[in-house]
Amino acid sequence: MREYQQSLLGQQETFIPVAISQEHEMVILSRNLDWGLMQAIAENCRDKVIKSTRGLRPHYRAQNGAIVVRTLKNSNFRETEDLIRNYIPARFLCDLHNSPWTPDHVAIWEYEGMLGEAGLQEMTDYILRTAGELGFADARGLCSDTTAQEGYIPHPTEVGHINGFMKSVRSNLETFLKNSTGVGKKIAEKIRESFSEIAKKVRKHRLFAKTTETKREINQGLQKLAKNLLGQVGELLCNLDVKKNQVRGMGVRALNNLAESYHNMAQMMPQISRWIQTGKVVKGKIISLFNLDFRAINRGKSCRPRKAGSLTVVSTPMGCQELVNT
Repeated sequence: MREYQQSLLGQQETFIPVAISQEHEMVILSRNLDWGLMQAIAENCRDKVIKSTRGLRPHYRAQNGAIVVRTLKNSNFRETEDLIRNYIPARFLCDLHNSPWTPDHVAIWEYEGMLGEAGLQEMTDYILRTAGELGFADARGLCSDTTAQEGYIPHPTEVGHINGFMKSVRSNLETFLKNSTGVGKKIAEKIRESFSEIAKKVRKHRLFAKTTETKREINQGLQKLAKNLLGQVGELLCNLDVKKNQVRGMGVRALNNLAESYHNMAQMMPQISRWIQTGKVVKGKIISLFNLDFRAINRGKSCRPRKAGSLTVVSTPMGCQELVNT
């Protein structure tokens, strides 16, 4: 009779001693950070949010360590949970190297929500100051990567901007009309007619515009339709009385979206008209209907002229850079 073969996968966790380098950044931080101060910051934030004394208190030491891990590794909540569970330096940083317990991603998310923006800011400032004192912020050891990535925005074209504005107005207008009363039907019908005309022009441009002359003719027609639609939306917003028209529920949100789209398109329309008429890009051109912070700037060094058909770096206030075709 054949012997019973025991499974190599045990039912219990196995603890194996592993050596950790004393020069590892997480080991150095774990021994130099003032965990008592970080716990005091967290307890102060908790007292502002939670008034009851009942319930379990957070594992401050482990959760504060999880915040440091997220900061160092730039990881999301699930990745942080996996690092603390399986990465020995991260586990040592959280003071869990002798414990079988690990905070899950939900616990880490709830803990950061309890701290709030002010608590996280205070704790991050302290961590960065400590890291600078330990030499982690030494300029001789820092490097930067200036490689640009493609932005998470539609390809910026004049036809795309006009089509995006039309779709935004169409979806929000229908929601607004369903959740309001007393809105003028005549102006709404005029706006609906503009939708179909713009959609026909956009379809014609994408399917049948093969020459430069045809594209220019269609673009000029789209420009007139877009200006007409912009004026109609402006007329609707100017003549609207929220209390009199009894805007309710989702209609308020749709009305705010309509106003935002109108405001953004009003700024972009002169730039779109300039491009259609002259074929030249306005300096600092807005390239996103839904985020006015995106701007087009010339790519390359200032001492070298930009080649025709090259890519353009799009700069944002947060320091991000993105690429679009010009």
